[in-house]
Amino acid sequence: MHYGVEVNRRIADGTLTFKGEKPEQLDAAATPMLFSSDGVHPHVETV
Repeated sequence: MHYGVEVNRRIADGTLTFKGEKPEQLDAAATPMLFSSDGVHPHVETV
């Protein structure tokens, strides 16, 4: 499976932040969703 197209679509429409600082309480339902703190490994809450 290739998720790149969907990831790029979500980044473009502002519903996904690929890399950022993880807050104390990560809400997977938040918009935009935070995928990763290091740009590689997804947070458990967003998988």
